Amino acid sequence: MRIELIIALISLSGVLVGSIIRFVGNLIQKRFERSSQVHKLIAEKRFEASENLVASIKWCQISVGEIRNDGYVKYSQIFQSTEDYDNWYVNFSLIQSRFSHLWDKSLDEKLHIFRTYLANLNNLLDELRDKDGKFIDQSLAHEIGEILHDDIQKLCSSTLKEASKFYSTEIYASKFKPSIFVL
Repeated sequence: MRIELIIALISLSGVLVGSIIRFVGNLIQKRFERSSQVHKLIAEKRFEASENLVASIKWCQISVGEIRNDGYVKYSQIFQSTEDYDNWYVNFSLIQSRFSHLWDKSLDEKLHIFRTYLANLNNLLDELRDKDGKFIDQSLAHEIGEILHDDIQKLCSSTLKEASKFYSTEIYASKFKPSIFVL
């Protein structure tokens, strides 16, 4: 009877140990799956944020031109009209406010420089607007766009270069520290 009791206890302990191992394994697996799902969702949101930012900056980067004083001058297409500038600026601002928590610190720093430049530009352009918000003289806006063309191209290029790092390396990183949490 004693051997039967020992065999029963060994069998019971084997079942208990197996159940505990299975329970712990399931917990680890669920935690891994949850972490993987969260990483996937964050990566998708960051991808959407990068796509919107790149599209907006590329739109600003497109140059148009005109022949003036026997020469061809270029300016960013956002300076073609008051509506073009205002629409682009509002869209760019909305993208930044909607997605800023999804960018890393280095991209956020580039965008801060861009935002500061645009804030100063807006102060200048506000002086050129009438009471309805339209540019008083569109040709003056074109001339300002011509003067600022190289600056805007450099800002766009620098920001696009930083944003493209997401596609080459950051999209594969499992750890992400948003710029608003980095101290």
